[in-house]
Amino acid sequence: MTAIEDIQSSTSVKTGHRPIRSTGAAISVAVGLLEGCLINTGSRIMLFTSGPSTIGPGMIVNSDLGNSIRTHRELSKILRVGAAELKYPVETSGGFMILAESFESEQFSKCLHHMFDRDNDRNLKMFFDATIKIVTTNRNRDPWPLPFSRTLTNRTCVEFFFEVGNEQKAQAGSAFFIQFITRYRYSNMTVRKRVTTVSRRWVPKNSPEISSGFDQEVAASVMARLAI
Repeated sequence: MTAIEDIQSSTSVKTGHRPIRSTGAAISVAVGLLEGCLINTGSRIMLFTSGPSTIGPGMIVNSDLGNSIRTHRELSKILRVGAAELKYPVETSGGFMILAESFESEQFSKCLHHMFDRDNDRNLKMFFDATIKIVTTNRNRDPWPLPFSRTLTNRTCVEFFFEVGNEQKAQAGSAFFIQFITRYRYSNMTVRKRVTTVSRRWVPKNSPEISSGFDQEVAASVMARLAI
C-alpha cells in the first residue's frame, strides 16, 4: 500500500472544536510532487477545503472554537473559512478562488468545469511561465508593473507605470514607441510569443490633449486595485 492509498479522512470532530486541517502541509507535499515529477511541464494545484487550516504550517487558527479567526468588525473578513488569509498565495500564483455554499452547488460545478475548458484541438486553455518584456524609446525609463503572476487567461490585465526621463526634452509632436513582448507556454507545452507595438506623440504638459485622452475607467480600476 502506498502512502497516498493509506490516507484516511478524519471524520470525528470533538465538540466545541473545528476539524483538524493541515492545509499548509498538503500544499507543500503537492508542490514537492510536482517539482519532482513534472519538471518540464505546466501544472496546477487544486485545493478543496471547507474551513481554515488548524494545524501545521500555515495554521490560521487552532481547532478550539473559543478562538475566533477575526471579529465581524473587520472589513477584510471573507466569511470565516480562512479565505482572506489565502488571498496572497492565490493572487501571486495566478490562481482562482471559488467560494460556494457547498461542493454540490450548481455555481461551484460550473466554475470548476470552466477551469477545464479546451480549445478545438482538445488542449486545456491554460497558459504558464508568462513573461512580459517592454522595449521603449530612450526617453522612457523602465516601467514597473502592478503585481503580475506567471499564469495568464484571455482576460488578464496588467498595468504598467512609466516615468518620463528629464535627460532630454522631447519635441512636441514627435512620436515615441512602446513594444510589449509577451512570452508564455501553452498547455501543450508549445512556447508562444506575442508582440504589440503602440505609437504615441509627445505633447506639452498643459496640452488639452492630455485630459481629453485620459481614460477615466482605466484610472478608476488601477486605483481600486492599488487600494486593495
